[in-house]
Amino acid sequence: MRPLTGRSAILLALVAVLALAGCSGDSGANEAAPPATTTPATSTTAAPTTTTTAAADAREAAVLADYRAFWDDMIAVGATANWRSPRLDDHATGNALASAQATYRSLNQRGLVARGTVKVRAKVLAIKGNTATVYDCNSTSNFLAYDAKTGELQGRSSGRSNGKTVTLVRRNGTWKVANSVTEVGKCTK
Repeated sequence: MRPLTGRSAILLALVAVLALAGCSGDSGANEAAPPATTTPATSTTAAPTTTTTAAADAREAAVLADYRAFWDDMIAVGATANWRSPRLDDHATGNALASAQATYRSLNQRGLVARGTVKVRAKVLAIKGNTATVYDCNSTSNFLAYDAKTGELQGRSSGRSNGKTVTLVRRNGTWKVANSVTEVGKCTK
């Protein structure tokens, strides 16, 4: 029996990495109300709103930067399919980490590597405490399987983009991909 090749293998592998069901049960931290003050309302409302907005923007930027770093890690590890790479847990944890390791172990055992790029089009849906939800309509159509020895491409891309809702958790100052639910062939948000 011939093993899965090319786009089929890598798409199946990447879907397995990110198509994990389940959500983190972390609850969000309560935000404290601004302290009471006797100064005019314009000075008490302007500063907290600006600070809150700037802080929220910074948190969203950090979530998106770490989510993109997850894909950078996946691409870098794909070049060798080293499923033991310590880079895999830099931006992945739990089921997502286990799935990534299993994907690259399978590719490695079949003498394949993954090369190319992933087009990420992510946006933050919510951040509550140490849990963030991101929606990504990404394309792995340029992240394909190659024979590790000959460099021969092992298939063609379907060119399809997949929508996915991704849960990230904050661990030791880094947002890590924990779970993902994939809508194969759909981008809805």
